[in-house]
Amino acid sequence: AIKPWEDAFDAEVNGRAWRHEGIVPFTRKVAWDLLKKEQAANKTAAPVTYSEQFYNAFGYTKEQAASIGAGPSGAVQTR
Repeated sequence: AIKPWEDAFDAEVNGRAWRHEGIVPFTRKVAWDLLKKEQAANKTAAPVTYSEQFYNAFGYTKEQAASIGAGPSGAVQTR
């Protein structure tokens, strides 16, 4: 039973997934990639708002998110 686990969580497999999807919650790669595609297609994303519970789940308030250079809707942008 150890071999399938080792294969599934191999460093190469994880690295490939992180390059493709980003490391959530540390990056929002999928969201930023979609934003780039929308901008290239001259589309505008609808504004997104999150509840206080969302911010609390990550251990900070909406104001704290804004003060640390957060991107749209409080997601910290790291590219």
